[in-house]
Amino acid sequence: SMAATAFAEEVAGSITISAATEGKVYDYTYDYTYADYVSNTVSFESDTKVASPMKIYVYGPMVNPTWSYYHNNVLKGTGRVNGEIPEGNLLLIDTTAIPYQIKQLDGFLNVVQDMYALSDFGTERFFMALPGNNRISVAHEGTTPLKVRTEVQLLYASV
Repeated sequence: SMAATAFAEEVAGSITISAATEGKVYDYTYDYTYADYVSNTVSFESDTKVASPMKIYVYGPMVNPTWSYYHNNVLKGTGRVNGEIPEGNLLLIDTTAIPYQIKQLDGFLNVVQDMYALSDFGTERFFMALPGNNRISVAHEGTTPLKVRTEVQLLYASV
């Protein structure tokens, strides 16, 4: 029906996966499309034997965004930031950097605000991609659908 489709927004993007093996880094890009007016999701497969760090980008505008990480369809944890991120900016949750980071970036990926202190310390917040199916769903207290994309640095254990 038209009423149902009016709320659903087609979200398209790509997942860039960097696989580091024997000192070389290989980038794989997967296109994905997902439509859902409740929460937007990205999912990808990891064929490694070890946990891999990743960046999660959530595109504004958003109010008090939350993210949920599922491994093989089992909810492993959530994260939340208390705050507003305007149109054109994005939220980055990053486990590729030490220490882990939660930041608001502008459209050119420059840091606008460190949001670590505004994150909910009662939630897990930070996730590594595990072998198998990985899924990240995002939601917020606003009305607009959210676009999410991930960059995963797939780590392969050296034999």
